Amino acid sequence: MKSCAEFFLFSIFCFSSFFSGCKKYPEMTLEEIDAFRSSASDGILSKTISKPFKDEGWKIGKNGGVWNGTISADPKSFNLLIAERDASTSGILSYLTDSLVDYNYVKREWQARLADFEISTDEKNGTLDVIYTLRDDIFWSFYGNSQQKVKITSDDVVFWYDEIYGDEECASSAYNSRFMAMPDGSEKEITIEKIDSRKFVFHFPRIVAEPILATNMSFGPAFIYKKAKDSGGVSALRQIFSVADDPKKIPSCGKYFLTQYTPGQRIVYEKNPDYWEKRCRRQADCLSRQKNLSDCGGQQYFISFV
Repeated sequence: MKSCAEFFLFSIFCFSSFFSGCKKYPEMTLEEIDAFRSSASDGILSKTISKPFKDEGWKIGKNGGVWNGTISADPKSFNLLIAERDASTSGILSYLTDSLVDYNYVKREWQARLADFEISTDEKNGTLDVIYTLRDDIFWSFYGNSQQKVKITSDDVVFWYDEIYGDEECASSAYNSRFMAMPDGSEKEITIEKIDSRKFVFHFPRIVAEPILATNMSFGPAFIYKKAKDSGGVSALRQIFSVADDPKKIPSCGKYFLTQYTPGQRIVYEKNPDYWEKRCRRQADCLSRQKNLSDCGGQQYFISFV
């Protein structure tokens, strides 16, 4: 009898639990759903403090420390030409290069980095020139050997624009950007001319609204890439700095040197003491960086900068 009573009570409990869990909520119309979403967003926004970046500058940090990050794949090469068409390679080598200028999206203006610029228009002939002047304190530096650094000159930029971007056999992604459509339907080329060791000029065949956007670029050391191309053509050019090479031998004009690479595990960067931007704009820039790439099933790698 006792077992029957227990079974009866258990059945009642299960029955009541089942139906109490089947509470029916009223259906909402599409208009009611939209109104609910809007009210939820308004509630979140009402508690949010807006503090947009106004280019007020960064606090200067301290040398040293660790910064961690990730990348999704190994580099295919340490060659800047190959990096143009491979995102993983490009991202890794970006710390070793710099651009001529950069765009300040707050002030909505172009600002000098490796070079200052001047725009000159000839309205009579309908042409335009952009004259760049390189900084006097920028170098191709080598890890562990500050005496080996080579000054960056106009030759680096002119070679890269003419012999890398401008050589169809190199298959550079920037090749087509050298040409402009003219009013008569023809195409003309944007050319570059060396003025002196620090100055060079881009000649535009017609006046355009954003000539800086069309000419801003990063580049590699001509004294290495030109030597390879002159001796063995484009095929030799592509063999420079493979992933089998010692990354310490790669010169840098950027914030860091690439000092170690272990496939699927680790990439190590160290601070470039010859980098022109001496005052760190943010704490992360003050770090001597090391990327640790821990293997995560062959899909993702962990990075730390030390």
